[in-house]
Amino acid sequence: MNNSKIKLLKNIHFRGDLNGTYQASPIVNTNNDSKISLIETTISKTEICSELDFFNQNQNILEYTKVEDVTIKLADNKDLQDYRFVEDITNLKICDVSLSDQIKDGTQTFGVIQGNAMFTLKKEEELKIDKFKTNDNKFKDEENKILAKRNLISKEEINKEFKLLQVKFQKYRKEKSKEIDELKVKKNKNIINFLNLINPIIEKYMADNSIYILLDKKNIFIASKDYDITNNLIELIDNQIKTIEIK
Repeated sequence: MNNSKIKLLKNIHFRGDLNGTYQASPIVNTNNDSKISLIETTISKTEICSELDFFNQNQNILEYTKVEDVTIKLADNKDLQDYRFVEDITNLKICDVSLSDQIKDGTQTFGVIQGNAMFTLKKEEELKIDKFKTNDNKFKDEENKILAKRNLISKEEINKEFKLLQVKFQKYRKEKSKEIDELKVKKNKNIINFLNLINPIIEKYMADNSIYILLDKKNIFIASKDYDITNNLIELIDNQIKTIEIK
């Protein structure tokens, strides 16, 4: 199998079969639910699902904001069967959950978890924001280490170390600002390209259904649900646009 890297440039929703191991903590008090933490997770037969399917799955599920180092195996066909990768995923939803092979260790329970999963892979700008947060914390840690040595080395040495750190931080801040500006330009271009793709679909829907004006519902104070065509448009766009090139 070739070592392949997959770079995602937007939020994409997926579904697949989840298998893994878990650790469950007991209920501490009546206000806390039993917590099931995923230890190792594999999602196989993975395929893209629509945004509508993803957000409509909200009942009888386990939810995780972020799960790290998940092994993802793509849907089984001759073009994709050899591809798998390890990725941090977000917004994981697991339904039809099955827990088995439980082993007790004191107050903890370990076992096997299976179910149908839906999840999101993060877009490029979010991944970079995570990187910025990590680097910001590193500079803060370095500053704290220097401050911790105030009573161990001379004032001149402290000032020298602070000046070196400041030079490094100024360089990093310029690079960070440049990357953020580039992301903003990319984002604006991609929004324009996306609107150019969906506008003809929306205009045809309006013409076919004798709709003369389309309003953003966040700007509407109150209206009948019969006038809300959001789900209709999402489904129509999902059916007609299978792939979007994000640069």
